[in-house]
Amino acid sequence: MKPGAIFLFPLIIILLLLSACAATEEKKAPPPPAKIKVNAPDWILHYKNDRKICGIGISKPHIKGLPYQRLLAISRGIDEIARQLGVTVETKLETYMTGTSESVSTGLSSYSVQTSNGRTVEAEIEKAWINEETEEFFVLMCMDK
Repeated sequence: MKPGAIFLFPLIIILLLLSACAATEEKKAPPPPAKIKVNAPDWILHYKNDRKICGIGISKPHIKGLPYQRLLAISRGIDEIARQLGVTVETKLETYMTGTSESVSTGLSSYSVQTSNGRTVEAEIEKAWINEETEEFFVLMCMDK
């Protein structure tokens, strides 16, 4: 080994150590995802009425269209009212198709059975709204106390 290499070897080691200890570039956390601003009506989250019992029904887009989506949301709103009354709820949606070789018809039946101590759930639609971004259907169902 040459005498000049002996002096370079410790210098190279020191440079390697210093470069390893050098400050690394800080990685910044990605910004939080932007919140989608939806102009939802106040009644969806903050509805209160002292004279009525209300429930909100929500339904995502239905494969069979808006009438089915609406019926599902209404059924869920009624079920929500029934639960507030301490009623046992069992809901069943049934689709059917009938036809001949010349024509076909389809339909939807909704059965919502609420069992209670003589209390009947008779609710009406107070308000309805469709979220244009998600196409979810919201309905506010209410009944008198």
